[in-house]
Amino acid sequence: MSAPTVFDSAPLEKLIGMVGEATVREIVELFREHGPLRLEAARSGRRDGDAAAARLALHSLRSSAQMVGCIEVHELAGEGEKLAAEGDLESLEAPLDRLGGALDRALAALVESFPAAGSGT
Repeated sequence: MSAPTVFDSAPLEKLIGMVGEATVREIVELFREHGPLRLEAARSGRRDGDAAAARLALHSLRSSAQMVGCIEVHELAGEGEKLAAEGDLESLEAPLDRLGGALDRALAALVESFPAAGSGT
């Protein structure tokens, strides 16, 4: 089994062509800021027994990860979203743990591939 793809720059390159680099920089910064918050909201939903809150947080994370090319995060958030939609909060713990590591890797790859994202400028 091969390692999952963490990041693909193609979506960001396409966005730059459509809306310009400054707007894409803002999108990346929003993902860097809100991605961890969405993950924490999903964890809180699981902890609190609120499958709808977990599903919503994972759906949001999945969508934004796809937009910025964070493939592994997109896939794992989708897996978690499905479990939350089924109300299977007990099985959600392991995917959320994997998602935390994937999000860390994705954020590092984003900064490496799009350095302006990490500069705050």
